[in-house]
Amino acid sequence: FGVTLYEQIWNQKNEYPKLPIPYVLYYIIFNMIKKNCLETKDLFNKKINMEILNTIKTQESLSIYMLSSANVVDLSNILIQWIEMLPNSIIPVSKFDDFIRISQENDYSELLERLPQLHYCVLMYLVGFLKELIKNSDKTYL
Repeated sequence: FGVTLYEQIWNQKNEYPKLPIPYVLYYIIFNMIKKNCLETKDLFNKKINMEILNTIKTQESLSIYMLSSANVVDLSNILIQWIEMLPNSIIPVSKFDDFIRISQENDYSELLERLPQLHYCVLMYLVGFLKELIKNSDKTYL
């Protein structure tokens, strides 16, 4: 947490050389799905567990045990914290002006083509996950 996407990929290169996204992102979402996030009402509107938030901010990394033992609401908050703590956002700062211009034209494919590969993969993974949540909107209220 709190390190760039590139640092995360670099740190996992030996253990997960073919994983195109940070392992922590994959593992958080994997556990959310495993714990029935697709059937959890108001998943992202629940209050964060401050103990977990403080742990995230004080430890260099979360243990796999902590992620696997967290409940689905805490995992959703951990996911949000992971995104918020990225030093350079999923849409890189260098692309903000392009993003604003292109979003006004509603041609997002052009923006996606301009994203660095890693940022593109992370964005597509998150969008895919959110699409699954929306497909279950009758249960999730998203």
